[in-house]
Amino acid sequence: MKKKHLFMVISLFLLGGIIWYMVPKNTVEGAPVEVLEEVKVKSGDVVIDFIADGNVRVLSKEQYFNTSGVLEALHFEVGDVVVKGDLLAKLNTDDLELKIKQTEIAINTEIERQKENITNHTYDIQKQEAIIESLTKELQREISLLETMAAYPSIYTPNAYDDQLYKKEQLETTLGSEKNELQKLKNESQALNNLVIDDKKVSLELLKLDLEKAYLYADTEGVIGAIHGVVNNNVGTTNAFLTILDQERPMIFSMVSELDIGQVTLGQKVLVELESDYGMTYEGLISWISMTPTIDNNGIVSYEVEITLEKYPDTIRSGLSALLRIVLKERLEVLVIPNTAVKIVNNQQVVEVKENDQILERMVVTGLTDGVNVEVIQGLEEGETLIVRSLK
Repeated sequence: MKKKHLFMVISLFLLGGIIWYMVPKNTVEGAPVEVLEEVKVKSGDVVIDFIADGNVRVLSKEQYFNTSGVLEALHFEVGDVVVKGDLLAKLNTDDLELKIKQTEIAINTEIERQKENITNHTYDIQKQEAIIESLTKELQREISLLETMAAYPSIYTPNAYDDQLYKKEQLETTLGSEKNELQKLKNESQALNNLVIDDKKVSLELLKLDLEKAYLYADTEGVIGAIHGVVNNNVGTTNAFLTILDQERPMIFSMVSELDIGQVTLGQKVLVELESDYGMTYEGLISWISMTPTIDNNGIVSYEVEITLEKYPDTIRSGLSALLRIVLKERLEVLVIPNTAVKIVNNQQVVEVKENDQILERMVVTGLTDGVNVEVIQGLEEGETLIVRSLK
């Protein structure tokens, strides 16, 4: 019995060895297995691009007070929308307004004083005019006498005539001096009064200009992004008091490597994905390319590029991170299939199409590929089913 039992064990071992030897080796565990996957021909986009990082930069306008003082009123808060000309803030103007009133009073007082001066100078002028009138009459008499002496030389001696001539000349000199004095009185009076009034008017205008500087108006429209001041605290002129953001023109700025900058042109399409708005893609255009390189500490050369967004979310903010896909080529709304669905048979592009539970080969013509999907130009229709073979 023992011999018979041993013979059976040996026979089974040999039979198992023969069966193992005859089984194909690719059926063992871990060997590749061909897998058939069905995919649909669909409409889609094929885009060739390169990736770059960027950040949102909202253009801003900083507003400064042109004079220092204590902040009295603030009419807007951060986040409020303003339009050009809105009154943003006001400094305390109590001292200025008091000085303006005092200057106005001083001007009015000076005007009254001028009136009094004019009255006094009018008297002086009238007095001087009376002197001139008297001298004029006297001169006329002396001239008349001189003419009589010249007409009757037999009556008047030569010495008498010479004395009369001298007297006439002296009167003419005196009359000329008095007339000059009269003109001087008129000129000095008017010039002095105008000088005082003009100085005070200049002071008043300067005070009014300072008063205007106490009011800060919006130079542009936008959204208040920052305010650097508190009511009842001092405000200076060195630092910006507030910042207005131009939410209508957010830009994306990116540093593009020197290896890629040659592929970038003005007006080029860019697909933008904001980190703060995950899942959404916005279109933009290259609007500016720097001609000046930026070289970092490692010697890497890059160029700044500006992208203008056509549409953007209301939540966009300066500094937000963005992923940019700078488009080099694209085919939009075309028939698209996986690259792996296409094989080359006899130098022809061929795909396997499932029709009525049968798998048939069909020649196709393809176009642009992004490395994953390929455009179908000819040979397929949307909705058809393809077989994609792979080893797993």
